[in-house]
Amino acid sequence: MCYNHIVKKCMQTDIKTPGLILGMKYVHRDCSVPVGFFIRNAVDLFVVFRYNIFRLIGICKAKGKKFVMSSKIETMILDSTFDYLQPYFYNNPYALRCELGIGDTNEVYMKQARKRALEIYRILFPNKADAIVFNQWIYDWSDSGSAEKEEYGDNASEMIESQLSNETRALRFLLENMMNYRHVSVKGLKTYDDPAEDAVRRNRIVCYADNIGFDDLALIEKQIADENNSEVSLVSFENECILSVYDDRGCDIVFSTYEKMREFYHLLEPFFLKYDYETMKKRFEQEN
Repeated sequence: MCYNHIVKKCMQTDIKTPGLILGMKYVHRDCSVPVGFFIRNAVDLFVVFRYNIFRLIGICKAKGKKFVMSSKIETMILDSTFDYLQPYFYNNPYALRCELGIGDTNEVYMKQARKRALEIYRILFPNKADAIVFNQWIYDWSDSGSAEKEEYGDNASEMIESQLSNETRALRFLLENMMNYRHVSVKGLKTYDDPAEDAVRRNRIVCYADNIGFDDLALIEKQIADENNSEVSLVSFENECILSVYDDRGCDIVFSTYEKMREFYHLLEPFFLKYDYETMKKRFEQEN
């Protein structure tokens, strides 16, 4: 097995716990048989250097960030029983909902959406995001059973191209982040449908900032413009929260505890969506 094949295999293999390296030495890239031996297989060599060593050394040197080894919100997003399905505000007890776009003209509306999103982000993420979370939906297009022919007419081709474009954008965005950041996949999550009839599967991919960091503001901007075609959220381990921007209309903030929601309630109150204000007020006043 050549060196290039090993690296290629590494990129295609999901390894949860890399094996322990027992010994190795440099090998020429054209060598047909790698020299050295270690537990599991040669893929572990790449994974250990790419994820473990880089993580342990790199994240401790994260510039200007308070390093937190673990948090309740991190435990939640790595737990398959934590559904985190939309609407996040109604499906989580310690959640707040904010309005972004306001104004009489489209120009003012979009300007306010970006401005308010940035202000909310700065309140919740003084040290930037620790992780981003993807809701990955996997559709089984073949699992439709028996059905009559649907008459789309001249629009059929256009609809197919639109669907392919959306799926491609979402998958590209996800893969770019998975290749650039240490990540964990939480698979087989609950969906909206009856499991017995469900042709849809859902995974959660958690990407860690470590010492690289994300372009948080660019991500928020794309969510406002609905360019990613993805359900992606920013996570703060320090402030125990998840920020999910739907689009230019608004965002939901989910906290891991009542105490954390109460801590940020008044700071975020100027941005609250009026329609849900009474619900948020009751959550604030009634401790569970």
